[in-house]
Amino acid sequence: MPDFAEILERFFWQFVTLFSEMAPFLLLGFLLAGILHVWVSNHLYVPKISRSNFKSVLWSALFGVPLPICSCGVIPTSIALRREGASKGASVSFLISTPATGVNSILATYSLLGGPFAVLRPIAAFVTAMLGGVFHSAGLGASG
Repeated sequence: MPDFAEILERFFWQFVTLFSEMAPFLLLGFLLAGILHVWVSNHLYVPKISRSNFKSVLWSALFGVPLPICSCGVIPTSIALRREGASKGASVSFLISTPATGVNSILATYSLLGGPFAVLRPIAAFVTAMLGGVFHSAGLGASG
């Protein structure tokens, strides 16, 4: 049976490995958030996603669909949207829809699971994003 020091050392190296695998994608997310902030005027999208209503959640989910951002990179991008004025429900909708509906994600699903799953996965992700955003806008989500 391994002792505590061995378990702690194994945990530490697994943490370092996971962090080093995630870091490039987090940095890409920060880069995309910076590009979004600098090159795309927030007057184009903030009015559409700033209210706590269904349309805001819908626009946010649609805005995230074509972006090729993974689940690590979507976090800083969503934080940037929130800081620029997106509602909490819209932020949740963006967080859910973006990594599962990108072209890269759909192609990976197609290569691993075939055509029917490649079609159903983004539809399910979009519906889930809408539900998550609407529930959060209605006050049924986590507070914070």
